[in-house]
Amino acid sequence: MDRLVAFAVSRRFLMVGLFAAVMMGGLVAFQQLNIEAYPDPTPPMVDVVTQSPGLSAEEILRLGALVKAISRAGTAVLLVEHHADLIFDICHQVTVLNLGRVLASGTPSEIRVHKEVVSAYLGG
Repeated sequence: MDRLVAFAVSRRFLMVGLFAAVMMGGLVAFQQLNIEAYPDPTPPMVDVVTQSPGLSAEEILRLGALVKAISRAGTAVLLVEHHADLIFDICHQVTVLNLGRVLASGTPSEIRVHKEVVSAYLGG
């Protein structure tokens, strides 16, 4: 053991270089891990982007039930949708965009009576 310590001390620059190489190799290996190999600190989230105008009334109801079930299971859901009745039925928070800018944000009951939203989207 004394010989090993003496060797390391006498060639300390070599030891520092080897240490740095091992650390870099570990960093590269860590970065190449699959995302499932280490925990994700963010809560799970599902993005749902639909084209409900192409769906039947029954399909819209099933979509709403599915999104509600996912949400009740504890997964956050980001729903991008144009069907106002579906949005107002299943969402807790609504953000309305117009020409790429936020027009309004609030609860469904607040959005239903928002003057600019009604004018632009709800036919008022």
